[in-house]
Amino acid sequence: MRTLMLCSLLWLGALSSLYGENIVATVNGYDVSQEEFQEWLEKNFLIAFQLEVSNKSSLKKHLLKMYCYEKAIWQKLARHNISVNDQEVEKELAKLQKKVQDIDPLLMERQITQQGFRYRVRMMLAIKKYISKRVKERDLRQFFQKYKNYFGGEQIRASHILIMTMDPKTGKKLDDYQKQQAYQRILAIKEQILPDGSNFEKLARQYSDAPSKERGGDVGFFPLRGKMTEAFAKAAFALKRVGAISDIIETPYGYHILKITDYRPPKEVSFAQVKEKVRQEYIRDKIEEFIQNIRKESVIEISLD
Repeated sequence: MRTLMLCSLLWLGALSSLYGENIVATVNGYDVSQEEFQEWLEKNFLIAFQLEVSNKSSLKKHLLKMYCYEKAIWQKLARHNISVNDQEVEKELAKLQKKVQDIDPLLMERQITQQGFRYRVRMMLAIKKYISKRVKERDLRQFFQKYKNYFGGEQIRASHILIMTMDPKTGKKLDDYQKQQAYQRILAIKEQILPDGSNFEKLARQYSDAPSKERGGDVGFFPLRGKMTEAFAKAAFALKRVGAISDIIETPYGYHILKITDYRPPKEVSFAQVKEKVRQEYIRDKIEEFIQNIRKESVIEISLD
């Protein structure tokens, strides 16, 4: 343990020494000091980092940008007098603990400390509080009408063939040449699919890069929102007809071909019946919108080459 801590401190020291000036960034006109950034690193991430990154300067800049965006979020929340107390954080942590019995392996995988996890829970609660104060009944009703089938339980079952455009071990995107090769592979597979799709399962087992290849590409039932990537779900629900086969679609994972294998129609539900779920889903969308707007609106300058 002592050896690990010593190595970790030396690593962070080396990271710190890469900075020449004390001010390493500005966020909407406010300076970010080396000490402030260093403190954030130590509190939020496992100090050893355990990341396979060959270029420390690149990693440093990525983490600094992450911190600057988080600082911009807190700046906006502070302007609107939004805060979250320890009791609220503990209550939310208890809820999460019921959903995920052992959070430690997940934190280890993402290199986040317990303190860093609490920090992110606090920030998410603060954003939700900010958005909740601005939710209007008419917005929820419009959202319900837009996704009425989803709230009625509509689901699709599909199989897919995936040719990945990212390294499954590192998560890094393939370069343009490799991506073009991947596209040619999926194109060649699509040309082999019979008009009735009867050989789709066989082709999935033979060529797909997805774990579902063992099941002939079957991913089971899923709704429009929340389970699959947006592009994947939208393509499936645009087809909807059992037996239909999609064109080639692209997601962050790579190129896919889908086949619709089953369909569960929605039940008739009223807004009153699902209002709380509508509210939760609406806020979830608004959180993403809030974060994207922060990225667009914030003036961040990194004092690094």
